[in-house]
Amino acid sequence: MLLWVYLLYCVLHEISGCSVPRGLKGSITKSVGDSVVLPCSCEDLQHNPNTLMWGYTKRIAFGNYKAEHSVFPEDSKSQRYRGRVQRLTQNPPGDLSLIISHLTEEDEGLYLCGINGKYTTAVPLYIRGCSVMNEGVNGFIKSPGESVLLPCICPEEKINPQRVTWFFSKPGSEDKISVSNETQSYSGRVWMFDQPESRNFSLLISDLNKDDSGEYRCRADEENMPYVILEVKGCTLSENKQTVPIIRSSGESVLLSCSCTDLQDSPERVQWRTPDSTELHQRYRDRVQTFNQNSPGNLSVLISDLTVEDGGTYSCWINQNQHRTFSLTVKDCTLLNSQENQIVGYSGGSVLLPCSCTDPQTRPVSIKWEHVESGVMEVSNRTRRYVGRIHMFNEKHPANLSLLLSNLNEEDEGLYRCTINNEKSISVNLTVKDCTLSNSQEKQIVGYSGESVLLPCSCTDPQTRPVSIKWERLDSAVSNRTGRYAGRIHMFNEKHPANLSLLLSNLNETDNGTYSCTINNEKSISMNLNVKDCTLSNSQENLIVGYSGEFVLLPCSCTDPQTRPVSIKWERVDSGRIEVSNITGRYAGRIHMFNEKHPANLSLLLSNLTEQDEGLYRCTINNEKSISMNLNVKDCTLSNSQENLIVGYSGGSVLLPCSCTDPQTRPVSIKWERVDSNGTEVSNRTRHYAGRIHMFNEKHPANLSLLLSNLTEQDEGLYRCTINNKTSISMRLNVKDCTLSNSQENQIVRYPGGSVLLPCSCTDPQTRPVSIKWEHVDSNGTEVSNITERYAGRIHMFNEKHPANLSLLLFNLTKQDNGTYRCTINNEKSISMKLNVKGNTTFETKNWTYWTPILSCVFLILLLLLGATAYIFCKHRKGMNKSTHVYMHTRKHPANTMYS
Repeated sequence: MLLWVYLLYCVLHEISGCSVPRGLKGSITKSVGDSVVLPCSCEDLQHNPNTLMWGYTKRIAFGNYKAEHSVFPEDSKSQRYRGRVQRLTQNPPGDLSLIISHLTEEDEGLYLCGINGKYTTAVPLYIRGCSVMNEGVNGFIKSPGESVLLPCICPEEKINPQRVTWFFSKPGSEDKISVSNETQSYSGRVWMFDQPESRNFSLLISDLNKDDSGEYRCRADEENMPYVILEVKGCTLSENKQTVPIIRSSGESVLLSCSCTDLQDSPERVQWRTPDSTELHQRYRDRVQTFNQNSPGNLSVLISDLTVEDGGTYSCWINQNQHRTFSLTVKDCTLLNSQENQIVGYSGGSVLLPCSCTDPQTRPVSIKWEHVESGVMEVSNRTRRYVGRIHMFNEKHPANLSLLLSNLNEEDEGLYRCTINNEKSISVNLTVKDCTLSNSQEKQIVGYSGESVLLPCSCTDPQTRPVSIKWERLDSAVSNRTGRYAGRIHMFNEKHPANLSLLLSNLNETDNGTYSCTINNEKSISMNLNVKDCTLSNSQENLIVGYSGEFVLLPCSCTDPQTRPVSIKWERVDSGRIEVSNITGRYAGRIHMFNEKHPANLSLLLSNLTEQDEGLYRCTINNEKSISMNLNVKDCTLSNSQENLIVGYSGGSVLLPCSCTDPQTRPVSIKWERVDSNGTEVSNRTRHYAGRIHMFNEKHPANLSLLLSNLTEQDEGLYRCTINNKTSISMRLNVKDCTLSNSQENQIVRYPGGSVLLPCSCTDPQTRPVSIKWEHVDSNGTEVSNITERYAGRIHMFNEKHPANLSLLLFNLTKQDNGTYRCTINNEKSISMKLNVKGNTTFETKNWTYWTPILSCVFLILLLLLGATAYIFCKHRKGMNKSTHVYMHTRKHPANTMYS
């Protein structure tokens, strides 16, 4: 019995689960920034509740279990506790305590613990802090770059906090900024004493700037917290405590930039420190310039005419606490040793005499070029011999001391020297090469009338150029300034100075002769030019045949495909020598010439020929030479072998033949008419024939036949094919229609379940009716087709493949199919027949069942008789074979047989 009682107690205990006692726990006091453990647990610590919740209310009162918002789980509408709340998961499952970290003043209030949707335990939490040392307002005035100590000491009666927070705000602003090294504007500049024993939490701020001015508060309980006012006045150095590397070349200037963020601020004390610790103005005297006359905050200095000795560290100090440092390096020019000693130039061209500093950032104080072999003559634009021929690069690129010498001549050869600062120098030797004419030029040049020819002349060395170039023919200058050559000459020496060749365009026979190329009025070469003219080919056809409506090529060409005539003209000789071209009205848009792309091809292509184009044509070049040819234009002549009577069939198609006798010809116009219908046009534009006409003359112009489809009896009549509105042929069309055959059966007998063919056909197998309809006359003319429910799936027609066969095949006959059937074509002609379905389907099935075993027995008997017959036949044949064998053996051995 006791065992059962104990087991019942255990079961009830397990069912009851976690139970949280109801009541108010002792209050907890913490400081701002601390963490707190809010206690709550099940009566049995081994029980784990299904749901746990913590709530919060600002009002601390006994019996108040109504939460303003949820703390755990976190309220989705408020992120007040985000990242600050967690459970003590390492404790027994029944421990429901909650940890809140980084406490703030707003966290003070009543915290409620509960399970299963009901709060039962309350925990009051109070937050305390410290106040600044003195009540009221404290003020500090500092300069930029200095430090300030803001006091904060907790009185003895206050709780000693483990963490104190400082806040900053601008006067009149409610925005509070935490003053700590985690705040970007104070990073690395803040240090707090944080001495709990002495209760001193004062704040030290270093490197003050004007943005640090405002109100500072040390965290306290009071609603109206006392504060300290900090004012930062004076010059704030721009880019304070930075070191700027500067590289300059000797002779240049450098600006050491040092200024207050506000250029109107004037610092109390400014000091420039130099590498040797001497006073700036004393060391540089007339080489230093300041800028603080107009802008007190601009403390920069400009040092001019730098030397290598000016290099070192410079610093600008303000109030002994702000400074900016400059590391100045002054480089001097060292001439590059890898310069070429031997320089080659070309007469009339330019040459670069190289000279440069090894470091492109440096520049020399002075630079001088001299021609050593000319009495140490200065090489510059001030010297008469070189005036206008010298170009230097050191204005834009100070380290580039090279010299560009233009329009070279042989006198420029010699030794040149580049000297810097009157002490360092390098020398180069200049060799000037002149133009020598090439001997491998052609002596005989062939050109073609109307074309261009190149007369070659060039220097052997493509880098050289002559001082002067002149072309002559018979002591006459050949240039665009000479009347007969004006606009026909092109030279290449502007872009390619060594290429002295001459291009002569629009050649004619008068350009024949000897040409000479002379340079520098002393050296020359000569060549002979032979200009060939166009000669018309004699192998042209004298008779040309063309076809009306087509095109024809009238041939004319030069015998030499390289030649071209000066002028070309085509004429129609037998029409008053009228010009044949697109500007002549009758030929406009019909002429095409080929001589633009192929100058020697003077042929003429004449399109859209007519009979009026027949005649004599002449091709004339240069107003003197010509050839003639006769053009014969053939027109379409209708064939006489056309049929006069054409037979077609209703619903079918018919070809009305019409064609030209010559398949190369085509008529200008073609028209088909229905003569016996007042000359009605037969085309797809005529309503009666729309969509039924097809012509063949688009692909085969000489085939003028007409294909007429879907024939009806109304299409019968006389048709006429007319070309060019004058020539025509006629033919008569006879359209045959379907006539029903009279040899049809009138009485047809069939049996239930079988099939029947109801015959109906045209007498002429070529004909087809426009429409066909089968009807069951005895059923009020019910249509007999697969769309009628009673006949659905039982009808088959043959007229799709055999249009004249209108018969109907009816399957699965029943007695209801008895009656008269009518075949009607074109809604007018018809034949009728009577179908009689005899017998009984059930009776026939029984008779078949009766006869089946009898027929099976008869079949088996027949099989046995057939087998016996086959056996007897085989035996008889075997005996015959044996007798034959004995007979043959006797014939072969008669002696043995006789005396055995």
